[in-house]
Parts: sequence; structure tokens; C-alpha cells
Amino acid sequence: MINTGCITSNIRVKYPVFIETKVKVSNSTLSSAVWLLSPDDTQEIDIIEAYGSNTDKNRWYSERIHLSHHMFERRPFKDYQPTDDESWFAQNGKIWNQEWVRVGLYWKDPFTLKYYIDGELVRVVKGKDMIDPMNYAENKGIHKEMDIIINAEEQTWRTAQGLTPTKKQLKMEENNTFLVDWIRIYKPVANKSYTTISNKDHIKKFKKNATTVVKKKQTSY
Repeated sequence: MINTGCITSNIRVKYPVFIETKVKVSNSTLSSAVWLLSPDDTQEIDIIEAYGSNTDKNRWYSERIHLSHHMFERRPFKDYQPTDDESWFAQNGKIWNQEWVRVGLYWKDPFTLKYYIDGELVRVVKGKDMIDPMNYAENKGIHKEMDIIINAEEQTWRTAQGLTPTKKQLKMEENNTFLVDWIRIYKPVANKSYTTISNKDHIKKFKKNATTVVKKKQTSY
């Protein structure tokens, strides 16, 4: 068993929301991940899931960032996630543990996910056939509030393939450190009228105060 670190948000998020993070993937076979999970563990969105070690056995993974999501049933356990090639994003053989990268997710609505790497749109997952073809969410798509999670993780499917660090490798602290510079969450403003209504009193008060200050300065000369 390997003990790893985990940070979970105190406030949950829900669509429409844009989340972006700047990270440096660890040089390890452990996962470096920023992801979302519903409180009942039935819906998950992986903003970034990466396995940075560029050893021979892990080379394919070190050149890719996993951009995916899961829909679950818990009893009996069932797990759906997309398996298309685009869910593993690669960029000309780039090794992702070698420099900082910005990864963004726009969770637009229950049936639309958009993924960004360094500000560029690289993947769109849209429609029931891609989001929830097994109908685990009963035609509601990815609709639940979610916690934001930052962690490193040993995953059983990789351990079964021998993709797990040795005791010697674990002692190399720098290689097993997943760095997160920042994470930012944005909620879109619906439209101009919403902005005007929500800020109307504040704007009126500001304008009145500004006018009063100008008049006072004018009369003081």
C-alpha cells in the first residue's frame, strides 16, 4: 500500500462552470490528477489524469494526458467512460512531466464537456451517446454537484500491469511530487440584463457618490 496526498474542496461546483488549473505532473507512475466527483460517487469528470514517468514501460502514458469522465452504478458496480483515442491527448511526443501545463474544463451542461490545454480547445464530448450511453443517470447526464479533488494516486488497474513505483523510487521525493500552482473556478454571467439587474442598486449608488464627490471638489475651488 502506498500513502498519497489528497485535497478536497469545501464547496461543490455544478454546470455551467469553467475550471482551469496550472500543474506540473510528477515524474512517477502514480497518477497526478485534478478531478470532480459527486458526493454519492456516481459521476466523475477528470480534468487531468496523467502518469508522468518516462520509463520504458510507462512511456506511452508519459506522452499523454487523460481527458475523460465516468458514469457509475454502485450496486452492482458498473463503470462507463469513453474509450475513444481522443480521450488520451498527445502532442508530438511531448513528455508532460517536463514543464508546467494549464488544463481547463468547461462543463457547459449535462451533455457537453470541453477540454483545454494551454488555452487551446483540444477535446469536446457531447451528446448522450458520448456522455451516458448506458443511461446510468436516467437521461439526466452529468447533472450532480461535485467536489473538486487534487491528488496523487496508486490505481489498481496499473498496479496489475506492474506500473507502480518501487520502494527505491518512492524515496525520490522530487519524482513523486505533483505540483499545483493554482486552480481557478469561473461561473458564466447569463446575459447583460442579468448583470444590470443584479448590480443595479450598486451601480446607482456608485454613480451618486461619484457625482457628489465631483460637485464637492468643484465648489471647493
